[in-house]
Amino acid sequence: KPGGNIAIAWINKGGGIANEVKHFKLSYRIGTSGDWAISTTTGTSKTITLPTNAARAARVYIKIQAIGTVPGYDSEEVNYNGTILINSLPGAPAISGSNEITIPST
Repeated sequence: KPGGNIAIAWINKGGGIANEVKHFKLSYRIGTSGDWAISTTTGTSKTITLPTNAARAARVYIKIQAIGTVPGYDSEEVNYNGTILINSLPGAPAISGSNEITIPST
């Protein structure tokens, strides 16, 4: 839901030759356009807090990249292939029958 949290976890595949993993860069955005929000962590999990004004039923796109200790020698970005949707409100109920309701007087 808008303002809610999404917990993301991944596997550290290790560093390259003379190029250990310095940290991970996690990027996410809501919907297919707009700016990517970027954060970093040295661990293999991160909790994303969605903005309170996030559109309901929008898809959340996530990608993760291992950043090496040697500048410019980083892993490829990996896209999260699952589907994360911000929940939407249920449909309003419909009232069937007469449009006129009579309340008996007492």
